Amino acid sequence: MPTTTKDTLLSASVHPSGCGLPEAVRNEESPFNTFPVGRQFYEGSMPCFFGTNNFYFESPDTRSRFVYRTAPVRRQHIRQISYTHYTDAYIKMDTTTACSSLQILASLRPLNISIDEDARLLNGRVKARYGEDLIMKYTNLANIPAIRALQKVRGLKEVNFHGEYAGVEQLLKGNMLKPKVGTKSGMKSCKRKAVRDDGIQAKRIRQPPVEF
Repeated sequence: MPTTTKDTLLSASVHPSGCGLPEAVRNEESPFNTFPVGRQFYEGSMPCFFGTNNFYFESPDTRSRFVYRTAPVRRQHIRQISYTHYTDAYIKMDTTTACSSLQILASLRPLNISIDEDARLLNGRVKARYGEDLIMKYTNLANIPAIRALQKVRGLKEVNFHGEYAGVEQLLKGNMLKPKVGTKSGMKSCKRKAVRDDGIQAKRIRQPPVEF
């Protein structure tokens, strides 16, 4: 490498405080020989980092941003995710969209969901009539924001629920553990053979070219 190019790159790597590449590297005849080593270290450690860490998020929205902003080459190694599924209606739109991000995590094994299905609301009219001020927020658990979106998630290997979750677990877990459509262990392809109106399989007949 030309000396001028080498000096330019080395000087650009030095922080104004004086920190930068180690002196042994800067004084080396070919300091750029260290870069392939760094690349090998990254390629070896990156799958371990994403595969062994349990990534925790305080909401489906923050989890979704992390998933979509992580490069696919890294994202494919993510195995553990935990998040809190809030039941507040004001996050309904973000939550529904965010839950679809789980479908692109091919290596996801344990998914941990913290949820409080017994959330209750203060209701003045109920209190005045029955002497109670708290009522169930969701009498139909499927109306909890994004629960219907989670019902469409497939292909997970393990799902764990935490909190007040008995009904939600029964509603979701069975579907989430089913294989994805189109996989070898899942359902067959949706392609169908052509069938005539009388129910007999249609045969493709090659027609001779039309001459004008």
